[in-house]
Amino acid sequence: MTRTTPRVRRRRPAVAIAAGAMLLGVVACSGGGGDDTAPSSTGAPPATTVAPTTGAPTTTDVPPTTAAPTTTDEPRLNRPPRTDPTTTLPLIPRMPLTGQVLTFGQVPPDRPALVVKIDNHPLARPQTGLNQADVVFEEIVEGSITRFAAVFHSGNSNPVGPIRSGRTQDVDLLSGLNQPLFAWSGGNPGVTAAIDNSNFISINAVRGGGGYYRTERAAPHDLYNSTDSLYSQASPEAGRPDPLFRYVRPENEVGGENTSWVDVLVGSNPVRWEWAPETGTYRRFQSGSPHMQTDGQVTADNVVIMLTGYRPSSVDARSPEAITVGEGYAFVFSDGTMQVGIWKRDENRSPIDLRDPKGRRMLIAPGRTWVELADANANTVETG
Repeated sequence: MTRTTPRVRRRRPAVAIAAGAMLLGVVACSGGGGDDTAPSSTGAPPATTVAPTTGAPTTTDVPPTTAAPTTTDEPRLNRPPRTDPTTTLPLIPRMPLTGQVLTFGQVPPDRPALVVKIDNHPLARPQTGLNQADVVFEEIVEGSITRFAAVFHSGNSNPVGPIRSGRTQDVDLLSGLNQPLFAWSGGNPGVTAAIDNSNFISINAVRGGGGYYRTERAAPHDLYNSTDSLYSQASPEAGRPDPLFRYVRPENEVGGENTSWVDVLVGSNPVRWEWAPETGTYRRFQSGSPHMQTDGQVTADNVVIMLTGYRPSSVDARSPEAITVGEGYAFVFSDGTMQVGIWKRDENRSPIDLRDPKGRRMLIAPGRTWVELADANANTVETG
């Protein structure tokens, strides 16, 4: 898969990141999971004042191994480098989709991941449930507007919505959740067939799904349910989610360069995330205003921008379909830092493998993660 070189602007004196040049020589390894190994310092990060390149970065595929992976990461800029050696350490028990460390005797909820398709049309705001989801994906749909796939496992939202229809792109994007529940308002015959033939446990509002109800909002932005009701409809074959990301160990810090905000265009939706050190979270803005839901502004502990290609859906040429199997550029924001590298998925059941320019995993902080699926062919990422 050819990666389109992203346009990146840094609004800081004497700092201009050209991500294409930074990624020459990236090692893109398969695999992924929930834990990590002790990082080591191997020197300063790649220079960020190099000239841009128009060619695709060189990648070297490393065959997968069944042994525990050895992982390193860069220290943050402006901090003394760590000198601890690279060591394989015991896995830490964590919540699978947030990386939160489990206390002694605590276990993750014995239930599948639950995906709820949530509307982002202006008439659908404020939404309910986005701050309770473990992971949220923002994807482009018809008319260049966006829609959310909110993934629940460790938390609940009663109610949740407004709930909208699925898309064929959801199959590749979400199959790595291991037979998740999929709550949606239905779709055209082609989309319905794609969902029915996937590994999802479909809870379709127009084909027998229970617990859906309408509110006083204007249709079709008025459909709601609750995670309690949706979980009560889980079938026995529903799986348990595996981790989508790798998390930094409790004794270590997230690597990267100190960064306080990022702007990215997702379809026609201008999105900004601002780091709030007083709360340790990123605050979300869209179209120049705080993105508010019913319990306050939308926040996240981590933000991952995946630059992907988009193609017409095979069942509806009007519907864009994010290409989320393959590889592309990635920008990772966690704990007030930015890491730049690539994302890679070998198949639609693979986790999201994030690697830096030296091929090391880009680790994130435990917590809730938002993933922006931005179009690689029409984007400029601005940070500062």
